[in-house]
Amino acid sequence: MSTCISFHDVAIDRGSGIIWSEGSFNIESGEVTAVIGSNGSGKTTLIELVLGLLHPTSGKVAVQDNARLGYVPQNYQISIEMAVRARDIVELGANGEKYFLSNANSARTKELVDSALEKVDARSFANKRFGELSGGQKQRIMIAAALVCDVQILILDEPLSALDINSARGIVELIKQLNAQNCMTTLIVAHDLGLLLPVLSSVIYLVDGHAHYQKLDDDEHKDFGDLLEHLKTLRVGDHDIS
Repeated sequence: MSTCISFHDVAIDRGSGIIWSEGSFNIESGEVTAVIGSNGSGKTTLIELVLGLLHPTSGKVAVQDNARLGYVPQNYQISIEMAVRARDIVELGANGEKYFLSNANSARTKELVDSALEKVDARSFANKRFGELSGGQKQRIMIAAALVCDVQILILDEPLSALDINSARGIVELIKQLNAQNCMTTLIVAHDLGLLLPVLSSVIYLVDGHAHYQKLDDDEHKDFGDLLEHLKTLRVGDHDIS
């Protein structure tokens, strides 16, 4: 597989000092990678680096040339009018590309929206008001909006945090399907990996001011407790993980 996202000796300073450093790893195309760490460890900052919203204090972050990125923030509901139809939110994702705005391309826009809704199994409730949907349904609509422009990299910030257990399992299964069907590279900011571990290819663990990448290429670390115990035996740069 080819490298999709590359970090080379990255450090990031957000004004109060270096948040984390010594970030050197490659994420291959098609990987499902979780970003974990305690509050304030720099998880969202890492995502902002990938999105190009921030630049590293030192080092280099590179994303595969011409790769389209789709992003679902954690607090999306704050900025969305609850009376808007779910389908309209997905269409707004399509309208993020200026050439979809012309009337000549309205049929193409509808095709893209229908395809995105189909991918996340959301066509049955797409015409309902967004505010009427369940948490899991809202998450599916937001993922559809992120996917609608044929993205290669999907970034999800705490996609399970506000969901009940059954809805969370449904979103995990959706992530698995998108990866299997489209070989989609996926970055997931998470606090609890319990449900996510079966679908993960790798983990970026932010701890003690450093970034560590762990490939999960077998069943050895598919249990969250075992994974953390394993990470504590490793070293990041000159620092033990503890």
